[in-house]
Amino acid sequence: MILRPRLNVGDAFLVTMALAVAVCDVLEAQAGITAHIKWPNDLFVQERKLGGILTEIGHRSNALEYLVTGLGLNVNWRPDESMPTAYPVTSVRTELGRPIVGEDLLLGILKEFEDNYALLIRGERMLIHERWTRRSMLLGRSVEVLGQQGSMTGGVTRFREDGALVLRR
Repeated sequence: MILRPRLNVGDAFLVTMALAVAVCDVLEAQAGITAHIKWPNDLFVQERKLGGILTEIGHRSNALEYLVTGLGLNVNWRPDESMPTAYPVTSVRTELGRPIVGEDLLLGILKEFEDNYALLIRGERMLIHERWTRRSMLLGRSVEVLGQQGSMTGGVTRFREDGALVLRR
């Protein structure tokens, strides 16, 4: 999706949050699948990756000019056990035990995202942040974060309003 939100650059990740929450809510409502978010932008069922979200921005100074966000979601794909992956993967079909109508799932996600996006634009970002945090699979867990200055390990205590991970070291 190409969006032109009236948000500051520091608020861009809120759009990723809004989409992740929309996907999780629709999967639960339409398919009975409980999905979780692995910070910052992956979607998991149990310990198996279901999809991911990528967001790219264009900005001038501190104001967003545009934002492009995309969702990759394993819907009716059947993971091949012989296919090498960095971690276990799954699909909606695998979790349900049957195919699902992808168009219905997409329409539900777009509608839910539209509602979440409207909340962000109205300044009600904490509603999205709270729902995103509740869906996190990392709260309370120990993680290793790799960054430009090396790696650090700690327990995930919370997420800042902008989506940044807060660790207890």
